[in-house]
Amino acid sequence: MKKGTLININMNRKPSNIKEVIKNQFSSNTKCLVVKEKIIDNKEYNNLINDFYQQTNIYEKIGGYNGVYTEVIKIINNKNNDCFYVNTEGYDYARYVGIVENKTKQLLSFETWFEKEKDNLIELFCAFIKETKVYDCTLDRFVRHLYTETIHNKRESI
Repeated sequence: MKKGTLININMNRKPSNIKEVIKNQFSSNTKCLVVKEKIIDNKEYNNLINDFYQQTNIYEKIGGYNGVYTEVIKIINNKNNDCFYVNTEGYDYARYVGIVENKTKQLLSFETWFEKEKDNLIELFCAFIKETKVYDCTLDRFVRHLYTETIHNKRESI
C-alpha cells in the first residue's frame, strides 16, 4: 500500500514482536491511512520486528485516530519488501502494529522458500517416491505440498 492509501488492517495493541502480530491475538480491524513509508535495511528491520517495545525515532511518532481513520507509517525491508504498519499514538515505540497478508506476499514467500530449499527438493522427492511407492505424484505437486506443510507447521526449513 502506497502513501496516502486508505486500507483496513488488523492492528495489534502493544505486541512485543512480529510473532504476536502474526498470531493476531488482541487485534482489531482498523481503517488506516498510510501517511508515510520508510524503507530500512534488513538488519534494522529484523531488530525492530523482534522488539516492538524498543524506543526509536524511526516511527516519527506517527499515529492517532482522527474520528474517521487511524494514521500509520509503513516500514519496509529493503531486502525483501516485507513490511508492517505502525500507529505510535505519539509514543517512541510501536504501540499498535499490523501486517497485511495477501496473495502477492504468499507468492513471494513461496519463491523465497523455494530458492532456499531447491537443492534438497529432488533428493527429497526421490526418497518420497521410493518410500511411499506413489508413482503418479509430480514434482510440482510434491513441492507445493511440502511448502504448504512447512508453512502450516511453522517450520523454518525442511
